[in-house]
Amino acid sequence: MLLPKDIGELTVKQFQELTLIYNSDKDLLDKGCEAIALLSGLTVKEVEQIDYKEIGKLFTHISYLIQSKPKEGLRKWIVCNGKVYKAVTDISKISTGQYLDLKNLSKDDNWIQNMHLLLGCLYLPVNWYGKAYKYNGEKLPQISKDLLTAKLKDVYGLLFFYSSVLEKLSPIIQMSLEEALKTIQEITTEMNSDSQAL
Repeated sequence: MLLPKDIGELTVKQFQELTLIYNSDKDLLDKGCEAIALLSGLTVKEVEQIDYKEIGKLFTHISYLIQSKPKEGLRKWIVCNGKVYKAVTDISKISTGQYLDLKNLSKDDNWIQNMHLLLGCLYLPVNWYGKAYKYNGEKLPQISKDLLTAKLKDVYGLLFFYSSVLEKLSPIIQMSLEEALKTIQEITTEMNSDSQAL
């Protein structure tokens, strides 16, 4: 039976499902059988027919997979479902909509289940000339569905990069917004005073 040798070989969808299996309240053996079925392409019933010693070895291998991290770096171009996507690697080129979607999708502890949506914010479809389209939040569900098929080794580097950047940027952006609101309130108060004086 062939199982992935490296966590980077898993698709985003497989990784999400595997995480759900491991975080479930099910019995350890049930988790093992479900994980083996997911990664081998067998049904749970077929996995249950395998000798328990072999199941133990396979389960140990999958546990090792889950605890490892992909070795690949950041990939700027990926192909998913026959479509080409380009990574946004310059933080200054992220639109406000992208930033807000990234922030909202990553604020929960549920970021793994939102991974395909986060990737949909970071990888943009390209035209025939290889130029990325502008970010469109309305197309996020469609794009993120494609990105479920992406290999973890291709997208992990970009997610890791942006998680550290967003962590650093959040307080700075929050302070800037608070200062901007304060300025707007001061101008509004001044305008009201001037209009009453007239």
